[in-house]
Amino acid sequence: MKLVVCADDFGYCLGTNVGVVEAFEDGIVTQASLLVNSLSCDDAVKRAQGCDLPLGLHLNLSEGIPISSLSPFTSNKIVHYFNDSVGITENNNSYYNEHSREDTNSKPQKTINSTPSTSTATTLCFLGKAIVHSDTRLGWDEMSLRQEIRAQANLFERKTGYKCSHVDGHNHINVVENVAKGMVAELGDDFKSTRMPMFSSIEVSPPEETSFLGKIGSLTEQASCIYKAASVFHTHSFIGISYNPSTTTPQTIISDVQNLIRQDVKTCEFMSHPSDIGIDRDESVSGCGLGIVDAFACDEDRAMELSLLKDPALRQGLEELDVELVSFNDLT
Repeated sequence: MKLVVCADDFGYCLGTNVGVVEAFEDGIVTQASLLVNSLSCDDAVKRAQGCDLPLGLHLNLSEGIPISSLSPFTSNKIVHYFNDSVGITENNNSYYNEHSREDTNSKPQKTINSTPSTSTATTLCFLGKAIVHSDTRLGWDEMSLRQEIRAQANLFERKTGYKCSHVDGHNHINVVENVAKGMVAELGDDFKSTRMPMFSSIEVSPPEETSFLGKIGSLTEQASCIYKAASVFHTHSFIGISYNPSTTTPQTIISDVQNLIRQDVKTCEFMSHPSDIGIDRDESVSGCGLGIVDAFACDEDRAMELSLLKDPALRQGLEELDVELVSFNDLT
């Protein structure tokens, strides 16, 4: 079996950048997904170039400041639907942070900065991962949506020097139907692969349908059809979405991979979020443009993931199963 180990949120903060590179050089990470609207994006790209870390675009339509001048996520209609502490816009100075990032363990979110800076209090910004839950996504303006997708792809190319052949989604936004269609339309033949965060047959406790991850799971079948029709590749299976870093061991992952091999699964992606949380956090270069950093990025779970990915027992166990560690570039 071929296994892609992708580290998400590259560029979010210096600790994440250091942790991702460390997990690549000393662990099993094979590529990373870059947040181009993050304040430590340039640092991330420089570190990736220094170690030949393959990068894809982590399309972000839920956190921070958009790249394009237009955005379908900040109109009065959207603010009306998301006025419960989920967005900072021209008409709403409340936090987007409460709903902005994935939390598989249902921990309460908190902000590191208790107050947004005055310079960003009236900045148009994305309204959090709650957009994935709501049918308001069906009313997003198609032109603005595609403009933001194109702007992030263009910025990725300017910063890295190459086109983004792999694109996945922050908070799994790439499985939303009109986002998937927009990605296919805007990225064209350069778009070779994406992520499909489906729950595999080895999952022992699939999420409640009404939970965030349950909603994501319900969107994957239709999204997969859209991508397949456009010849955009995704792996046959996917792990990591339900792992609790505090209880996941090398043997957990090895056993799951072994079960997939028994089912004759040929390719799998393992999603991860490693970070060195011991790095002093400079909030001027953290987050996605608002001077706000959420709890997910600096949680001890991120350090546990880093330690897990570097554990020699994990690499050894995968080698004994004849698992080939690859990037998406190797599969397309």
